[in-house]
Amino acid sequence: MSEEQATELSVQLWTVREQLSHDSEATLRALGAIGYRQIELMDVCGTRDLLPVVRDLGLVVRSAFFDWNTVLRLSGTGPVGAGRPEVIRADRDGFLRTLEAALEWGVRYLVFGYLRPDQRGAADDYRRLAACLNLAGELAAKAGIELNYHNHAFEFQSLADGLTPMDILVARLDPQWVRFELDIFWCQMGGRDALDLLRSIRGRVAQIHLKDGRLEAAPCYDESSSQCWQVCELGQGGMDIAAVVTESVRQGIEQFHVEQDWSDDPLKSLAESLRFWRRLVDLNLIFDAHDSVHATG
Repeated sequence: MSEEQATELSVQLWTVREQLSHDSEATLRALGAIGYRQIELMDVCGTRDLLPVVRDLGLVVRSAFFDWNTVLRLSGTGPVGAGRPEVIRADRDGFLRTLEAALEWGVRYLVFGYLRPDQRGAADDYRRLAACLNLAGELAAKAGIELNYHNHAFEFQSLADGLTPMDILVARLDPQWVRFELDIFWCQMGGRDALDLLRSIRGRVAQIHLKDGRLEAAPCYDESSSQCWQVCELGQGGMDIAAVVTESVRQGIEQFHVEQDWSDDPLKSLAESLRFWRRLVDLNLIFDAHDSVHATG
């Protein structure tokens, strides 16, 4: 990992979804003007029209979300909630089209980003999900792409047997095919200390979603609830961003994405978050962690 990689902050485009829907080129240019050089796509297939503009602006895309349902359709059963397997026609074409789009973009990571509430269920649902993800991850690896799983808060809510979905995913996902993109705010909102989790699954995390917020409502498992909407700019909430970044870099994690799900002025918020990130860099917190990896590695 180069020092440039260790100090680069990407932005998840979900943060500026409304602006993109009105004027995608102007929004991307605004991100570049703020100082962002990397972006993470919301939908690798649905944003192909942005490719010429992104390349013209010199923006780097290493990671992209995609339609998670293409993974669920890889086998003959998929998680549908209530602990019941749904018999569906196995269909690899959708995920293979996703891989084609990812190769066109040149991304390194594809991110499985969500399950709808009606797709969440009992422990067996998550075991089936892990099997689908392992299959997708193996297919992605053959294309030179790594599959990641992005968490929200619901993965930390106990199921009937006392396990959490995250317990099952950590146990069942094969690290050679699937690693995690850890969203630290949603960990905390789910009642799980993000720094402790990061340390406990060392080597299993490929990317970090940096997100700050007020944590008084934790635990809050329903990301659609206004109680969970307490996100804010980096450095303005209750997350120990510096500690998470330092530990991440020590583990060799290269990709950091800022995401702010809700803001009255997303571009202004992203500018403030980038200023906070650069203050971390100026304090050498990231460089020191990066150097310690190479001194001992």
